[in-house]
Amino acid sequence: MRLIVYTLLGGLSFLLYGCSSSTLALGDATSVVVIAPDSVWDAVEDSVRAVLESRVYTVRDERMFDLTHVAPTDPDWGRLRVWKQVLVIGRPDDPWVQPALPRTLPADGELIESQDVWARGQTVAVLTVPDEAAAADRTLEMLPELKEFFTRRYLEYVRSRMFTSGADTALRTMLRDEAGFSVLVPNIYEWRREGESIYRFANTNITGGRIDRSVLVTWRDGADRAPTVDELLDWRDEIARTLYPWEQVADRERIDSRALDGASAGSIEVNGAWTGTDPDFPMGGPFLSRAVVCPEQDRVYLIDAWLYAPSRGKYEYVLQLETILNSFDCES
Repeated sequence: MRLIVYTLLGGLSFLLYGCSSSTLALGDATSVVVIAPDSVWDAVEDSVRAVLESRVYTVRDERMFDLTHVAPTDPDWGRLRVWKQVLVIGRPDDPWVQPALPRTLPADGELIESQDVWARGQTVAVLTVPDEAAAADRTLEMLPELKEFFTRRYLEYVRSRMFTSGADTALRTMLRDEAGFSVLVPNIYEWRREGESIYRFANTNITGGRIDRSVLVTWRDGADRAPTVDELLDWRDEIARTLYPWEQVADRERIDSRALDGASAGSIEVNGAWTGTDPDFPMGGPFLSRAVVCPEQDRVYLIDAWLYAPSRGKYEYVLQLETILNSFDCES
């Protein structure tokens, strides 16, 4: 099934589709308002929540999205329909569906994306059904597409926010020329070199609560000696004890690992939680480490990212760090 995207722009569009140019969309990027009849929601709620509210592990399990249902007959629907993320389920001729539809309907079974329907800065996903009796089956059938849709939109939001200051392409070019690797970080990040083979990139924000994001790149010679998961963690712990602001160790009770897609054989990724070693000042956060094998350089790189963001959700910042790690390149 394909996703059809429609952007409703201009004063005429506001009149035709019910968007008030003075209304700014509310809510955050992980909140999704579902507009659907009670009978439909009662039949699909558990399945939809299981998929869209699935958990991701940082230092604890966090929901990917938070859903709020409102029936179109509920007095609150007029207030909740101005949220940034909205999912509408119904027949094309239902009055709560019509404002979000294009003038010419796409083929049956397609998920429609419309912008700025009831508020500026809003994204509405429209799932049309032939009738209410088939609504539950259609919704369950479309769950994979719905998850992909909201996940993609959230990643776009995260990457847009992290690069508000712009991307440091000059630094990327310098690293490629002088160190043999490249990585793309926002302009707001500071960087420094430790010795000949350790590069650190960091963003420390204390406005509205401390958020520390750190990325380190180093390497060892010998592309034929790719580390195991335990060896990678030992390498990380060795670095963390001496170079990071707080002495850190990886908590090895819950570690996830995988082969790194698109990289040379032996490249792996490990993620989990780090903890500080000072018993009088307990602290910790998530980390994401990669060992990347580069045969052309006869090197194995360690790319390590960690986050310290006490008393707040961490998923958005983990995705930012993952975006930076995904930009790493060591090919000539």
